[in-house]
Amino acid sequence: CSFSHLLLLLLQKYSQCEIIPLIQKDLTLTATPGKKVSFSCGTAQCSGSYVHWYQKKDGDKFRVILHINMRTGEVNSDYNHAQKKDFSAVKNENSCELEINAVSLVHSAIYYCSCAQSSHRDMIFGSGAKLYVTATPVEKPSVTVYQAASSDHLEEKRSLLCVASQMVPPVVKITWKSQKQDGSPLASPPGDTEQLDVIESDYTASILLIHQQDENSHTYGCSVTHEGGTVEGQIEEGNENLLPFQHEISYAATQM
Repeated sequence: CSFSHLLLLLLQKYSQCEIIPLIQKDLTLTATPGKKVSFSCGTAQCSGSYVHWYQKKDGDKFRVILHINMRTGEVNSDYNHAQKKDFSAVKNENSCELEINAVSLVHSAIYYCSCAQSSHRDMIFGSGAKLYVTATPVEKPSVTVYQAASSDHLEEKRSLLCVASQMVPPVVKITWKSQKQDGSPLASPPGDTEQLDVIESDYTASILLIHQQDENSHTYGCSVTHEGGTVEGQIEEGNENLLPFQHEISYAATQM
């Protein structure tokens, strides 16, 4: 089967077996042509000696760039990658980095790291980091939280909508946090909430469905992670029953 199909199967097994993916701390990296960039990969979960790096361009298959021996630091790039001479790798304690000394438009892609984990006898992957090669400066997102109007089929639930827009690059990660009215520290929302994510070309949104019974005991907010920094979203006064998008949107629900 194709490598992309294999990766999909492995990602599905993460959710079934609770395999912890490798940590790639950057969602995106933005660089002007000629600049040096490096992608970090946490390797604490790796049991084998080798970490592999892959490149995935839009409309193309996954391509192996190189692997690095985490014991010796030796790098092997004998994988027939078209730009293999542009890449190098270095090992650190519990991490490694893929480096491009001088980026160009041809390097625009998503980069993934992977290694073996003996406890599951599987390859585990990072979440990927997307490289944007552009002279456009990075801009933090504008973030707004809305309370959506109630619907008949959601009588027992309340909907909150967190919208991130006007960011460069356009990739963000939205997480929800809740706090009890007694002032307890912020934490993930209760386990019976649902998060539904929407990604469009000009915005990313996340809908949180919470039970009405939790409304009086918790306050909620969203946190938007972006290359330019993290932005906290708060409900704007006067937006309590405003849903800003009138067109129909489709999304996939994720039980939190």
